[in-house]
Amino acid sequence: MPSSPPFHLTKMMEHVTKVRPASVLDIGVGFGKWGFLCREYLDINELRYKPQDWKTIIDGCEAFPDYATPVYGYVYNNIFFGDVLERVSSLPNYDLIILGDVIEHFDKDVGQDLLNNLMAKSNFVLLSSPTKFFTQELFGNAFEQHKSLWTIADFSSYDFDYDEFQDFLFVVLIDCKSSGVVSKKEKISSKFAYRHCPLRSHPRLTNIVKSAVRRLI
Repeated sequence: MPSSPPFHLTKMMEHVTKVRPASVLDIGVGFGKWGFLCREYLDINELRYKPQDWKTIIDGCEAFPDYATPVYGYVYNNIFFGDVLERVSSLPNYDLIILGDVIEHFDKDVGQDLLNNLMAKSNFVLLSSPTKFFTQELFGNAFEQHKSLWTIADFSSYDFDYDEFQDFLFVVLIDCKSSGVVSKKEKISSKFAYRHCPLRSHPRLTNIVKSAVRRLI
């Protein structure tokens, strides 16, 4: 979908500003939201208002050219049109790769291979995805079909921080190079806080538990 609910905007951008990337790849550009927000908080917020002063490289990959808007030409340095599965091997390396509501559009084994390939090309991968499976058909775009459901268990082998929002979607930041930006405390507290469904249905309580576990470790 070229857009998504707003629940997780703050957390996504908290992660972006925490890792301070000099280069970003936005996969599944859609309307251009993540590129726009990255440009704002990585350049504009650093008092680099004019495009000629921007320092952050922000590229995008979009499989459905009909989604293109004027945002593409203004905000992004480069847009790669085409299926990311076909382009991944030729993509350059980045500090951060964003998969905003994208991974669920691949079969699980294909999505896992894609994630591993992207992790090899990036210091961090930031992704969001629904917590429940539902079918989707939009805009005559075959890439909009949902094919898999992802959970915290799918990231257990990585260094990651995990949060759920409104019992609808989750956000994961993966530290691909184990740099320590995502600590073991964050990984352990994420697993503990999101292990039980009753706790997960109360987001504020879950955050309290997650913070408490971090302090205890």
